[in-house]
Amino acid sequence: MARADFYQCSQAGQELVLALRVAEKAYRKGHCVRVLCRDDKHADEVDNALWELRPEAFVPHHRASNIVQTERIGEDPLGLALINLTGQFPRLPDEPWRMVEIIPADPEQRGGSRGRYRRYMELGHELNVVNA
Repeated sequence: MARADFYQCSQAGQELVLALRVAEKAYRKGHCVRVLCRDDKHADEVDNALWELRPEAFVPHHRASNIVQTERIGEDPLGLALINLTGQFPRLPDEPWRMVEIIPADPEQRGGSRGRYRRYMELGHELNVVNA
């Protein structure tokens, strides 16, 4: 069964920072990570932010349209971790996956997260909420 983890961001404007921390952690654990972005401009922002991580936190990656994906050369990943930054319910892959949703700190921006939570629940996926 697939799983969706909802990370509650504690500080407004820090959603991208939280997403990058989760991406780094998932990559270090051996997952293939795909960051789903709103559009090409947003993907550029995520791509640039990944390049600016401290050297020991660097995550090899590349861009493919509005997706930023990690590179795993010569090794099989443990699984697929998707970080959804689109604000929409994503198209779900056929392969096993773990979805990460970042819940904005601003209460007025949380409505979409609640809707996606309900949708994952309706589909029968395992759900977790993490205070970050």
